Amino acid sequence: MRAVAKALPETQKAFDRLVLQSALAVASILKQRGGFGVGQKMVNLFFKDLWALDFIDAVTEKLLHAPIDRIVLGKFKSVPILWNAWSRVEADSVADQEVRDYLAIQTKLRKYAETSPIPFGSLIQMEQFIWHRV
Repeated sequence: MRAVAKALPETQKAFDRLVLQSALAVASILKQRGGFGVGQKMVNLFFKDLWALDFIDAVTEKLLHAPIDRIVLGKFKSVPILWNAWSRVEADSVADQEVRDYLAIQTKLRKYAETSPIPFGSLIQMEQFIWHRV
């Protein structure tokens, strides 16, 4: 079962690149029905499902991104303006501002998960907690 985790990148930077490239690829397919916002959600939900099914080891778990949606964004006091409607966020490359904003959101979430008064083992555990508290 852990074979999936062994095939995934082992550093945050490399994992971020995998997520961004995958989300942009999905976005290019979904141009008529969504873009990068929907692409990142689909990719991150896929990894979250692998985690929930215990295909992701503890080391890789710490690299996972939170699927960004209105529930997660609702935990921020301020959100980059383009992400207010996350399902409409468009991007064509990793250099686009929308992608940089996405990574900044992930970084803020990760830092909060690490310093939260609730001891979360990873960002994805915190995201799961947020969803069950809605």
